[in-house]
Amino acid sequence: MKILYLALGGEWVASSRTRVYQFIPHLQKEGFQVTVFQYRTNLDSKISAGFGKRSGWGRSLVKFLRRLSNYFNLVFAIQAIRFLLLARRNDIVVIQKVLLPSFAIRWLPRVNPNILFDMDDAIHLLALDSERKLWDKFLPTIKLALVENELNAGHFSKYNIPSLKIIGPIDCERYRPRQKSTRAHPRIVLGWIGSETTVQHLEIIREPLMKILHENPEVEFWIIGSETFKVPPGSTQVKYFKWSLDSEVTLLQEFDIGLMPLTNDDWCRGKGGYKILQYMALGIPSIASPVGVNSQIVKNQNTGFLADLNSEWYEALRDLIKNDSLRNRLGVAARAEAETVYSFEASTPKVIEAFLRFAPATMPSHIRN
Repeated sequence: MKILYLALGGEWVASSRTRVYQFIPHLQKEGFQVTVFQYRTNLDSKISAGFGKRSGWGRSLVKFLRRLSNYFNLVFAIQAIRFLLLARRNDIVVIQKVLLPSFAIRWLPRVNPNILFDMDDAIHLLALDSERKLWDKFLPTIKLALVENELNAGHFSKYNIPSLKIIGPIDCERYRPRQKSTRAHPRIVLGWIGSETTVQHLEIIREPLMKILHENPEVEFWIIGSETFKVPPGSTQVKYFKWSLDSEVTLLQEFDIGLMPLTNDDWCRGKGGYKILQYMALGIPSIASPVGVNSQIVKNQNTGFLADLNSEWYEALRDLIKNDSLRNRLGVAARAEAETVYSFEASTPKVIEAFLRFAPATMPSHIRN
C-alpha cells in the first residue's frame, strides 16, 4: 500500500516529526511504501521564529511572507502540480495540518479520493476569513480525520467526518530516562520546553514558581526554546537554553519535574499534550493545568499532578521537590504509561487499521490482514 504524506514541514517542526516522520519506519516495517512531500520551507520556518512573537508589523510581515512563500511554493514553483502528480500514484493521501490553495483542493479528489487529514492542534480556530472559505471547500473531501483530542474530533463530527484519536505518539526509544549515575549537577531542576509562541503560558504560574524558587535555593528552573520569560535581575536559578533536535533529549534528561501550564480557552483545549509525553517517556513526573487533553494524559497523583489554582501549583511543586521517593514513583509510572499507551508501538496498529480501510482490492492479503 502506498501512502503519501503532505507534511507541514521538516523534522524541525515538532508536529511533523511526531505525526509523520517518526511513523515512517514503523509503517515500512509492516510493508507500506511511504513518501513525504514537505510543504513549508526552511526560510518560512526561520521567518516565523524571528518575527512570530513580535507585535503589529512583525506578525503582519510573517503572515505576508508566509502567504507569499506558500503561494510561490505551491503554484508558481510547481509545488502543487508535483504534489498532485504524486497523489495520483499513491493509494491514500495524508495531509498534515496544511490548508491547500483553492485549485489544489478542487483537483485533489479527482486524482486521489482517499484523503485523510491529520490535525493535532485546533488550527481551524485561527483561520482568517479567506481561509475559512478554503476550509468549507476542503472539509467535504476528507474521508477520515486523525486528531489528538475530543475538541478537534467534535469539529469534524459536525461535518459527518469520522475521526481517529491518536495522542502523540512519543518515541520511547529516543526519549529514555537518564541513568542515575550520570547526573551532571546536584540541583533539582524544574523544566519547561516550548517556543516563543507558547512561553506566555508560564505567566500563569509565575507567582507560585517564583515563591518556590525563593524558598528553595537548591532548585533551578530550566527553559528550553525561549528567553522571553523575564525574572528579577541577578537571578541565578532560572536558566535558558536554545532548542535543537540534537541537544533536546540531553537537556530534558536533566529535568526532575516537567511543567505544562495552559490557559483554559478553546485554543489550549484543542492542543496536543506533547510536552507531557516527553516528560513521561523520560521518567519525569509532570505538573500540568487540567485543560484539554492534559486531563487525560496526566493521572493525578499517579504519573504527575494536575494543578489549576496557584495554591495547587505551589503544593505540587513543594511536594515533588521535597520528596525524592514521590518523584521516583511517579516517574516510573509515567514511563510505563508512555510505553504502553502513547508510544509508536501502541499507536501504529491503530493508524494501520485506519489506512487499510482504503486499501486497494489488489493488495496482498498478508498486508490487508
